[in-house]
Amino acid sequence: MRCGFCQAACPVYREEGTEFSVARGKLILIEAVLDGRSPLTPAVRDALDACLLCKSCRAACPSGVRTDLIMAAGREMAAERHGLGVVKANALAALRRPKVLGVASAIGARLWGLAFAREADGNLWRLRVPPGNLYPRLPALSFVSRLARGELGAVADPESATIVVGRSAAAKTVIFFPGCLVHYMLPEVGLAAVKVLLAARMGVIVPARPTCCGTPLYVNGDRAGATELAETNLAWLSQPGVTLSLSAGDKAGMVLEEPAPVVFACPSCAESWRGYPELVGERWVTAAKEAAGRVVDISVFLSKAAPGTFGEPARRDEWPVAGGPGRTVTYHDPCHLAQAQGVRSEPRALLKALPGVTLKEMADPGACCGSGGTFGLFHVDLSRRIGGKKAKDIAETGADTVATGCPACLLQIRQELHLAGQSQVAVRHTVELLAAALGDE
Repeated sequence: MRCGFCQAACPVYREEGTEFSVARGKLILIEAVLDGRSPLTPAVRDALDACLLCKSCRAACPSGVRTDLIMAAGREMAAERHGLGVVKANALAALRRPKVLGVASAIGARLWGLAFAREADGNLWRLRVPPGNLYPRLPALSFVSRLARGELGAVADPESATIVVGRSAAAKTVIFFPGCLVHYMLPEVGLAAVKVLLAARMGVIVPARPTCCGTPLYVNGDRAGATELAETNLAWLSQPGVTLSLSAGDKAGMVLEEPAPVVFACPSCAESWRGYPELVGERWVTAAKEAAGRVVDISVFLSKAAPGTFGEPARRDEWPVAGGPGRTVTYHDPCHLAQAQGVRSEPRALLKALPGVTLKEMADPGACCGSGGTFGLFHVDLSRRIGGKKAKDIAETGADTVATGCPACLLQIRQELHLAGQSQVAVRHTVELLAAALGDE
């Protein structure tokens, strides 16, 4: 099937306009390499690497070709032939070692000023080494570290390597998997997610030592590393008969008598877990299928489990988010949430229910922001060109806040708005706005 429907959907093709910048051309390259008609040259590798893996082509394909799986296989083949490169290889190796990553994060927070210079508005820091990407300052404490210190009444259970947060032993239970960006860079998103789950009368279980979902390794060609991380996560999730104390000295525990939903505030992590059955070894396939069936985005979960919770905050006359009543919000659809999982209406419904909020759609809310996880680190110019269009669409709405359901999109949009001179526009994860509306801050 070589119809070209993927051209209209591909954000890279919109910028580059070449055959090998779109899925159809890349699949032709992979086929030529497999057939022996073309060597896997560095140019071929670079063409395969210049893809966001946003899955827009997969969603647009009338034949249902799994372009994302074929592209990942092509990158694995390229990595075996040419390697990953020193920088990428070391970064991905760190993701396989949570303890090393945790230490590196703590050191990075202390030495942040040596590598980054603070921007004039004070909210973002620019990497001193070109091309100078922008990031929020790395927090001193990670998401799980803050829970471990007792925030939101959290209590650690060393035996099961979990942290539990819950207001009563009778609460239903969910498992919240934070993902690396939330855990290390955006702990406020993780805390907001837990807060809204508590408001929905859920007890929340969080891994005490979060392990990467494996996506960065998988999409960069390190399938073996991704498999290792997937099996580590499944081993943690598969612990039988987990009983967790809700408070010190409380003998009544939270018992998982039936599989609890695994809730995500990062759609890339959720999509990774949904793909575990195709990634893990034979021993883990059954567990992977069971886990994949429990995966749910937090907006979908809240829409079903707690309808109306966030339309009735504790203080309707106060809107405890900077900007006051009358806030105008526009929503960006993350590719891995909208294109891959078909989730579009649920986050909008939650936002519309918030008091004082007007939801105003941008011209193309589903257009990719250009992040692509690690893509933006290695294809800076292309990423910024794509992201610049997103910033323009946002600015044209006149909204004072952008909401999105993806941590990577949040960071990318925050950077692009800053570069476009629109730093006054707040960028928040959907759960942050929901948590603020509860009125208990």
